[in-house]
Amino acid sequence: MTMSTKTNFNDDEHYTSEDYGLNELVEGGLAPLRPASDEHGAYELNVALALRMFADAHGLGKVRTGDVGIMTKREPTTVLTADVVFISNKRYAQKSGKGFLPFAPDLVVEVVTPEYSRAALSQKLAAYFAIEVRLVWVLDAESRTVFAYTATNEVQTFGPDDTLTGEPVLPGLRVAVASLFEV
Repeated sequence: MTMSTKTNFNDDEHYTSEDYGLNELVEGGLAPLRPASDEHGAYELNVALALRMFADAHGLGKVRTGDVGIMTKREPTTVLTADVVFISNKRYAQKSGKGFLPFAPDLVVEVVTPEYSRAALSQKLAAYFAIEVRLVWVLDAESRTVFAYTATNEVQTFGPDDTLTGEPVLPGLRVAVASLFEV
């Protein structure tokens, strides 16, 4: 695979191009990402399954996983990737065609490991809340803790012995935090 030397991409080019690896599009430039570890993949799957089972049982919306592209800025183009997202039926009705999500999901999940940049996480949180994501769960693999953000400076901490709730996005959802970190 050859890496692209182009430095100013738009969302259509980023979505359809196959000449570069896994990355995010940040203000028109490519930001490379490293592939997820086995454990990271397990955590993503655990969250996605819990969300999917709840959303399907209540007819609430869609759950997506696998570095879902979310358009957070049009000029210059920024498309960030999320580990898992939940999109309500109301928001999903806005989607037309294929490609990245051109609107905010209701819930974004990011799995972070010790080598994950806290500065990058802060930037992602700011970008998500700027486009009206309602809830962000940050799963910290090292501490086995979930941080539930409803704004960049409003966070609730759920430890390994706690039960995570889906408030305000998925009222009634309750998930044992420990189950999210099973491998």
